[in-house]
Amino acid sequence: MKNTLWLFSILLLFVSAALPQAQSVPAGIVARLRRQAQMTYVNTQIPHDEEYAAAVLSNGSVVYTMVSDRGGKLGLPLDIMLLLHTHPYGAQPVPSSEDKATAKKIAAPNCVVTATEVWCATADGKVVRGELTDRFPDTSRLPLGAARHSRSHRQQQVTVNANLAPKDETVHPTPDPDLNIPTTVKQAMAEIFKRNGYGLGQFESSFAIHGHDGNMNPIIRPIKDGLQADKETFELLSNDTAIVHTHPDMMGHKPADPKPSPADRKIADDNKIDMYTVSSRGVFFYRTGMNEPKLVITAKELNDLTKGKQ
Repeated sequence: MKNTLWLFSILLLFVSAALPQAQSVPAGIVARLRRQAQMTYVNTQIPHDEEYAAAVLSNGSVVYTMVSDRGGKLGLPLDIMLLLHTHPYGAQPVPSSEDKATAKKIAAPNCVVTATEVWCATADGKVVRGELTDRFPDTSRLPLGAARHSRSHRQQQVTVNANLAPKDETVHPTPDPDLNIPTTVKQAMAEIFKRNGYGLGQFESSFAIHGHDGNMNPIIRPIKDGLQADKETFELLSNDTAIVHTHPDMMGHKPADPKPSPADRKIADDNKIDMYTVSSRGVFFYRTGMNEPKLVITAKELNDLTKGKQ
């Protein structure tokens, strides 16, 4: 009997050594990334090459971000315990050589989240399957890591942010026919709306209208995407006449207000600039002296713009 148990123990040891290792990944974060990346998983006429990422830090907080053109460099904190990111349609569902190098560099797993699977590159160079778990620390209720972007042309730093929508608020305004938005600006609004996941992104995408050129065409000044849905910091330059930024559909578990927040309006008032917010409920506009922001582009028009319709 002892010999049988001894042999059985050896057999178990052999089996456990032969089985592939698995990496536990938080189900809630994976679900959120899949929602953000849903348009990138399918073959569409206009390719969506964005990659969405989430970094779980050692204190339990999570930083969400996005990079375009099938990946790019991310500025992230040093204390990462797990990195997850999506791969768009046509890319391999497993970690690339760059993903493996990143896992080694951060000394933490770097996982690829597809529509149906998760595969992780470990710090020691292995690729293992990711297993969803609810036992992972619940980071969804913790504050996102505070990230800041600085500009070489230093003027002053301003922060645009989204507010939670008032309870049970339903927005059904009528577009303002008196405000003529140039086509190039509308196209840029549609672009940041797409880049932000059509309202699902948990970060802010922005640009500034930096005056006009010699032909009186507006100059679009790109601004690097923020890492948070409710806050973004960048440099406001002297020739900027308007700020355009996205507001998400949800802030945590509550609907977000699609209109410029009181903080947005204060920035507009203090700096004598216009403020636009872009969301799945359309584009809202605020200018000093207005009692309330106005809807200037409907949700349908915005969606048509993302499809190239004028």
